[in-house]
Amino acid sequence: MRKAFVVLVCFICIPVFLVGCVRSRSSDAEIIKDLQNQVEDLQAQLDAQTENVPTQALPDQSEAPVASATPSPTPSLLPAPSTPAMYDSDALFVSFDPGTGIAQFDYIEILQGNDAVQYMVTYQGKTLQEAQDIVENWADSECIVKNHNSQLRSIDMNGPAIKMLCYPNGDEDYSLNGISFSYQDFVTLYTNHPDKVDCYLFYHIDVNSAGNVVEVKQVYWP
Repeated sequence: MRKAFVVLVCFICIPVFLVGCVRSRSSDAEIIKDLQNQVEDLQAQLDAQTENVPTQALPDQSEAPVASATPSPTPSLLPAPSTPAMYDSDALFVSFDPGTGIAQFDYIEILQGNDAVQYMVTYQGKTLQEAQDIVENWADSECIVKNHNSQLRSIDMNGPAIKMLCYPNGDEDYSLNGISFSYQDFVTLYTNHPDKVDCYLFYHIDVNSAGNVVEVKQVYWP
């Protein structure tokens, strides 16, 4: 009797236990499925957020500009200042620098006779007859000093022969040929008696065929 009861209980408990196990396994499957669904929902949300984030295009390295070396500026080749031509001429003394030995002269033309007549007609508006009458009545020393070119000539006084109408001490001597000076004589005269160098007297600049100044001579003009 007892065995039959036990067997009966077993038959009753076993289905209940199996049902509980089935229900337990069913609940676990549902939970796992629910978790999978949540994971999929989160993944979908992340994907959506990633799609909405603006992307910045990276520069194409193949098209990136290549920095070129800046070329160094080419120096402008300016022409050197031209040296005025040297030729035989009368001149006025302008300046002298004892430190460098350079004297500057202003070339002039001394016009007399017909040259003076033509100058008066061309530049002073005189008629030919008026100009001739004026020149015919001039004294021998009268002239026109033509100076239409302001360009100065620089001469190194340490090179050419120098002749002055005075001595290095300043004493005047209006001899026809002048007094020969050394360069140091000229410096001494200019230092102690500059008025004997820079005065009313003309100079004559003598230049050789190579364009070199060979003589600077003070000229007496009565």
